[in-house]
Amino acid sequence: MGAPDHESTPTGGETIRTQYDWAATAPSQAIVEAVATVEETTPVALVRETGTTLYDHVDPEALDLLVGGDRNGSLEVAFDIDSLHITIASGGQLVISVGDQ
Repeated sequence: MGAPDHESTPTGGETIRTQYDWAATAPSQAIVEAVATVEETTPVALVRETGTTLYDHVDPEALDLLVGGDRNGSLEVAFDIDSLHITIASGGQLVISVGDQ
């Protein structure tokens, strides 16, 4: 994983962009780690502090199969977790938009 790239948006939100190698990191794990970073906590404490899990919003196993298994690099999945808009692509991109976007 590379260092996350942060940018501010005109609405006052923030967008975090990170590149992954899905052969080394499962897409679901990357999302949990990135959301924990945004929430300023650890992946282990995320459920306790936010009261939600990734599974409450998307099936992690299906996500891993879809995103990690697409060899063409053309698949993109987007969903929301509370005030976070998550976009994950089979090419390795993970984008989290924070706040009202």
